[in-house]
Parts: sequence; C-alpha cells; structure tokens
Amino acid sequence: MSGGFLRDLKAAAGIILLSSILGLAVDALHPRGVFWAQLKATPGQAEPVATSGDAPSELRVVSADTLRRWVREDLAVLLDAREPEAYFRAHLPGARNLPVDAVGDSLDLLQSLPRDRWLVCYCDGAPCDLGERLAYELKSWGFDSVAVYWGGMADWRERGLPMEKGGPRR
Repeated sequence: MSGGFLRDLKAAAGIILLSSILGLAVDALHPRGVFWAQLKATPGQAEPVATSGDAPSELRVVSADTLRRWVREDLAVLLDAREPEAYFRAHLPGARNLPVDAVGDSLDLLQSLPRDRWLVCYCDGAPCDLGERLAYELKSWGFDSVAVYWGGMADWRERGLPMEKGGPRR
C-alpha cells in the first residue's frame, strides 16, 4: 500500500469521527435534539412524545377518532400550523390558522385561546413537523393542555373525513 492511500484513509476516518462528535454535541445541546432521532408515539397512543435533551413538556399525540370526539364534545380547539395559503385550500372543520412562524405576531389570537380545553395542533402529517413545532411554541407561552394530531391533513383526507375551505379564521 502506498503512503498516499494510508494518509487519505486516516483523513477520511478523522472526518467521520469529527462529524460524529459534532452530531452528538448538537443532539446534546439543542433543546429538541436531532429531530429524526426522537421517538414518536404513533397516532392513537396515549403516551406523550418522547423527546431528547431538555425539551419543553412532553406532548400528547391524538388519533383522528380521539380528535373527532374531543371536537364533538367541545373539549378541543384545532390549530392549523400551516401557512395561510395551505389553510385556505383545505383545513379541518372549525380549525383556526396559526402558522408556527407567526405565533409572536398573533398575540390577540393567543390571548383568545381557551386554557380549559385541549389545543390540538396539526399540519400536513408526517414528515411535516409544523404541528409539533407549534405545540412546543404554545407550551413555551404557558399553555398546558396541548396535543398534536400527528396524522394531520394526510390522515384526515385518507379517512374521507369532511374538510373546510376558505380564508383564514383567526
């Protein structure tokens, strides 16, 4: 073997080692860790989302059946975390539009949200994480009863459940 090959092999091994250490450091230091490494409860399970690091409080994941019951019994408010254009095309019946990146600009809406009912956040469904991000944002604003409908629009549509169309309801 030539000296050049061994030098290149050592350099490659060093890069891989450095990348691994950097990845572990980011996972340990970031409040939510590396997204794809987090364990998630599947829709319908009562267990909260398992998170790494010092993530804010755990989130409850709800199924479409649970969500429908909560809405029927007036136990939940639905929050669509997608952008207004996506909300306008279709959203769950009665949902309010609260794009995750606009939470800080939506103080009136935040103040109008009930604290005695579940706030259920959703987006398009996996792999979209806007609903989960909105739920964590609401937790940081002091809301306790926050859940995620992980199946989102994709699961709702697949089940043939009714949807609404139209402008932002805020």
